[in-house]
Amino acid sequence: MNGSPGMPQAGSGFKGSRQFSRFKLDQRVAVRVVRDGSEQTLRGRSNDIGEGGLGATLAGELIPGDIVVLEFWLPLSRDPLRLQARVQYRLGFRYGLAFITLSGEQRSAIVRLAGSMPAAE
Repeated sequence: MNGSPGMPQAGSGFKGSRQFSRFKLDQRVAVRVVRDGSEQTLRGRSNDIGEGGLGATLAGELIPGDIVVLEFWLPLSRDPLRLQARVQYRLGFRYGLAFITLSGEQRSAIVRLAGSMPAAE
């Protein structure tokens, strides 16, 4: 077996290196995906977050390359963040989701949060 235990393997769509640091974040998350004209909402928990994306464990199946709509709350935030993301990799029920539509305001909120959060492993 290649790579570290628990890390996505070759062929899973995971690139292996991150452009941005990740920070631990355990929040509820909802992910909407449309397939064959039908919308499905998967629910789960975030694992980590960075300026470029979110790691989450979801109750359901997504395919790397899927474009989804994420909805989640940052701690102390009154309104949820809603944005588009691309499924980068899948490892069991754990997914890497790369942000596609991240506004300057949303990016600033994530950067502020990251300053107070422990780094993800």
